[in-house]
Amino acid sequence: MSRVENYGVTSPSTIPSESIENHTLPSIPVYEDKVTEVPMTRNRNIKNDAIEPNQEQIPFLSRNRPQSFSQELNPCYTQRKAFSAPKMFHQGYIQSSRSVSYNVLNQSSSPYIKRSKPLTINKIRLSRHHCGSYDKLESGISAIHIAVQNRSEAMVEFLLKYPNLEIGDSVLHAVRDNSIKILVMLLDAQQKISPGLEFAGATHSADFPSHVTPLILAAHMGHYEIVMLLIGRGHTIARPHIPNCPCTICSFDTVRLTQRYSIFRNSLLNDDALYISSSRLSVYRAIASPAYLIHVSSDPILSAFRLNEELAANAATYRQLAAAYLQLADDVSAFAVDLLGCCRTSEEVEFILKQTAGCEGRRHFVLPRLLMAVDCKQKEFVAHPNTQQVLESYWLGDWHNWRSKSILTKACIVLKRVFIVPIILFVCMIAPRHRLVTHWQIPLNKLITHVAAYFVFLALVFFISNQDKSGQKRGPPNTGAEGPLILYVCGYTWSAIRMCLMQGPYRYFTKMWNWAEIIMLSLFGLTFIFWASSAVDIAVNTEEPLYTERKYWNQYDPTLVAEGTFCLATIFAFFRLMFLCQLNYHLGPLQVSSFTSLSDTLNTLFWSLFCMAPLESADVVLENTRVPKNSEKYHENRHAYTERIGYFCFGCFEVISVIIVLNMLIATMSNTFQRVTDNVDIEWTFGKTEVYIDYMLQTTLPSPFNLIPTASGMGSVIEWIWIKIRSPYGVHAKWSLPYCCYIERDLEPNVQREFPALMSVLIQRYFRDKESSRMYVSTVENELETIRRNIESIKLSVERQSNIRKNAELIE
Repeated sequence: MSRVENYGVTSPSTIPSESIENHTLPSIPVYEDKVTEVPMTRNRNIKNDAIEPNQEQIPFLSRNRPQSFSQELNPCYTQRKAFSAPKMFHQGYIQSSRSVSYNVLNQSSSPYIKRSKPLTINKIRLSRHHCGSYDKLESGISAIHIAVQNRSEAMVEFLLKYPNLEIGDSVLHAVRDNSIKILVMLLDAQQKISPGLEFAGATHSADFPSHVTPLILAAHMGHYEIVMLLIGRGHTIARPHIPNCPCTICSFDTVRLTQRYSIFRNSLLNDDALYISSSRLSVYRAIASPAYLIHVSSDPILSAFRLNEELAANAATYRQLAAAYLQLADDVSAFAVDLLGCCRTSEEVEFILKQTAGCEGRRHFVLPRLLMAVDCKQKEFVAHPNTQQVLESYWLGDWHNWRSKSILTKACIVLKRVFIVPIILFVCMIAPRHRLVTHWQIPLNKLITHVAAYFVFLALVFFISNQDKSGQKRGPPNTGAEGPLILYVCGYTWSAIRMCLMQGPYRYFTKMWNWAEIIMLSLFGLTFIFWASSAVDIAVNTEEPLYTERKYWNQYDPTLVAEGTFCLATIFAFFRLMFLCQLNYHLGPLQVSSFTSLSDTLNTLFWSLFCMAPLESADVVLENTRVPKNSEKYHENRHAYTERIGYFCFGCFEVISVIIVLNMLIATMSNTFQRVTDNVDIEWTFGKTEVYIDYMLQTTLPSPFNLIPTASGMGSVIEWIWIKIRSPYGVHAKWSLPYCCYIERDLEPNVQREFPALMSVLIQRYFRDKESSRMYVSTVENELETIRRNIESIKLSVERQSNIRKNAELIE
């Protein structure tokens, strides 16, 4: 059974669960082919409202035609540019009375196609001649084209009865017009001609490129019913290889670039670079279509995330089409966001965010799909209100009244937590399953506990850094706070290692705040090393005086170096408080805007050169030399030519750097700031979510208490070993180099069972919303058109009355 049958959008009866919907899930509405006004071709100028009664049927051809009817058709025979009769062949003598002059699709009968409902083909009397082909107009339109464009099912069925009929690109026209019944008839006819003909595109079409197949065109147009029909008939889209693909096909012959794409190998234009790039973009546009994704993937959101990354890689590789690829990437992301927006309950959102498919290394997190969206930079998906609502429920836990507390009350809670941390440690060691421990394991409580411990750490750093540095004693400081500070740094180092193993090196080192923490810990580590070095130096070199003035110290004395590294570490320690500012509604957006503009400034490190060079920097004076023949007089030996060249270059540099480049920097920063400001809410929400995830992965106990083994920590180690030995159902003890040891649990049975049903419901809601929007726009356009016509009629009426009035005045 194919995926289309399993997750098809038109079979909601297979949904077993009633927790998603409390009523029978309606199927996607089938949009009937409506007979609408089709734009006339260049060779047709007949209006819809000018159809005569005798033109609603095919002209009755008999041996005894009226003379008037023959005269009516004569102009069509004299104009060979019109549709001519099919070529008739017959064996034997043909009587003149039974010969047929058949021109069924000339201009006198084309209105019939528009109103083909009352067609009576049994009235058509034709000779048993073999039909070879149909002549075409100069525009290339044939009889089958007009029948398809006007959605005349009966006429298409009538024309397909003739053998050797050239269908051409009529299949693509039927796909474009969303004529399902006509498309099925044409595909069946092609299947009779050649089994594989229906899968290919039209090679000589004036409207469609040769690489466009019916399935690609249906995906472009968003006709999901036709896409489902074609996939059911075996149509597929060969997906292009990713950029810089290492496979043997892509690396075999770099000259023949089209070997990367199997659908282009048989093309006559497969060596043309423009054809290859446009074909590749067209294929990706079809793959990125929601109408295609819902039929080929059981998890369209996961497919959208992966396709977004692939399109971004194509945009970086093919710079000439970067705008088109980035637009497709945005459209794919918007499709995932729209599906998420179709959820109506928190349970439905949790079903999506708890999916583990494609989340290798992230399954230990309670919401793996959310973690994947953060890693893939799906900011709109992460910042969506539905996602944030579920995330807030996990963040707050059972502490629902936290949001209603004042700032002073929250500060007091953080201050009290400083003294409660030892109690938390004691309870975690003796009763890890206690109700209080469960309450303290809430992510919000973890944040409060870690912030309280970090304030103590900053107090120790501030106390040590503000000691009197004017002392003349060599060696490490001896304030009594160095021991607790070392324990804090060791605890933060262990926490960083643990987070790197849980998140993976790639995800951990892609965050700026983690790099700031690594630098801070490295500086503190260097400080401790130099403290130890200075202590050893004093103990070994007892001959050197312990007390001496600093001006006599060696410039690389361990005590001086330790003071410098400790100063830098202190700056980074207080700078890390800005990580928590992302949680504030007012400071968070401001921080996002400031840091984004700062990156542009760091890319142009030339501001230090502005007016920093002295004006005499271009002077070239070798030395003061004595005047010849006079040993007592001196003069400056200047190289005036070299100085002029130097002044010219220095002036050009000042003009370019100060005037031009500085203005460019200002413009760049303004554009970046404006772009971030326009999207500041999403950027801030995305940054806040990263903070939430970090503290949801943290331990209950902060540094330095996380260095003490607890019952809960040892229980995790014992559980991993037990699972590795026993291998119970649904739980797996795994090990990998990036993530070390971790426990992976399968999805809950209800989530795994009801997710396909949920996706079917969301897809139905998505297309119904799109159809409602389209119908609303169409209604508005029709109303505007009606108003315009009424205004024109009123204008004509006023003009007519004015003319009547003027004529009456002239008569008088």
